[in-house]
Amino acid sequence: MDALLKEILDTFRFNVKNYREKKNWTQRDLAIQIDCSTGAIGSLEAGSSKPSFDLIVKIANAFRVHPALLFISKEELSKIAQENEDSMDRIFLLHIEKELREYLKNQSKAVSTMPQK
Repeated sequence: MDALLKEILDTFRFNVKNYREKKNWTQRDLAIQIDCSTGAIGSLEAGSSKPSFDLIVKIANAFRVHPALLFISKEELSKIAQENEDSMDRIFLLHIEKELREYLKNQSKAVSTMPQK
């Protein structure tokens, strides 16, 4: 199996189990939610079978997450969050800089229109 495919499937398996355990569901509970066999969930989590697209969507719906989240590792999510945080910081600083320039411009106008003594 291709190394990237194995990594993606391992991430998927980990996430399915992780989401299931966070909900305090057994494999049987998840199987009931998505109308499949408990063995199918066990095989997915063990890595002995690959999920179909329909099964991926059903699992994501059961967990109320976007299907893509089942394929993103914690490390990747942390990286995305950090990049978004950095972007938000840059946007905030640009906004502050714009506000400061506008303030200084207005102050400059106010000083220049003041009557001279």
